[in-house]
Amino acid sequence: MDYIKKILTNDCLLSLSALTACVSRVSFDMKLVEQAIDCQ
Repeated sequence: MDYIKKILTNDCLLSLSALTACVSRVSFDMKLVEQAIDCQ
């Protein structure tokens, strides 16, 4: 049972970090877009 719980926890942490990376990537892209608009 511990083994299954460990796998589930790892999957959960992995998807959480992937989600965090995705969110920070999107906000970074938004900053770039804002800078490009400001430059024009």
